[in-house]
Amino acid sequence: MALYCRIPPINRLDNTLNSLVNCERLALSTNSIDKIIPLNGMKCLKILSLGRNQIKKIERLDDVADTLEELWISYNQISSLDGLGGLSSL
Repeated sequence: MALYCRIPPINRLDNTLNSLVNCERLALSTNSIDKIIPLNGMKCLKILSLGRNQIKKIERLDDVADTLEELWISYNQISSLDGLGGLSSL
């Protein structure tokens, strides 16, 4: 017997992510997310996985620049690596 669950993809990130103050790994790959929101509440975030979405620009990662060690963002619509410069721990 198999159990299948169809969950609609996430289209947009919202500010509720910032309530995850102790989150170290956030995996949101294979969705329909089109842009990154400020993650000012996620003070412990080390790994952010956003591969296979619809993201066009790497931006708004300043709030996690000191803690973010891994950024998985392949298979998006990104044309430039601008936005990575301030990520000192990456």
